[in-house]
Amino acid sequence: MLTPYRMDTNSLYLTEQLNLLGVDVIFKSVVGDDLRRLVAAAQHALFRSDILIFSGGLGPTEDDLTREAVAESLSLTLRRDGAQVAALHARAASDNAGSLRVLRKSGFKIIGTEISFAAARKGEIEETILRLD
Repeated sequence: MLTPYRMDTNSLYLTEQLNLLGVDVIFKSVVGDDLRRLVAAAQHALFRSDILIFSGGLGPTEDDLTREAVAESLSLTLRRDGAQVAALHARAASDNAGSLRVLRKSGFKIIGTEISFAAARKGEIEETILRLD
């Protein structure tokens, strides 16, 4: 569900970074967590653009369908590759209990913390670093 209560800082940041690289951003689409609509938006985007960037929006939530929608729009089957999984790491703001809960539920283990810059917060934050075991 899309609401006016969250600002879309992800696409603004990505647009700025792409512009700095000389990439003109022509279209942006925001689609709620509905598989049919996400697949339709992805298929439409494939016809209108040379570069596509998909973001899960608010981050790793339990209802995020980004992977499934991209795979379906490209007629691909998702599979879990053990060698690739072993190399997966994640970061979340240490005060973001929701993201940390979802990551731990997905099999990630906390391996440390680090202070880093968060563009959306316009400052340094403590991030928790996790590895998928």
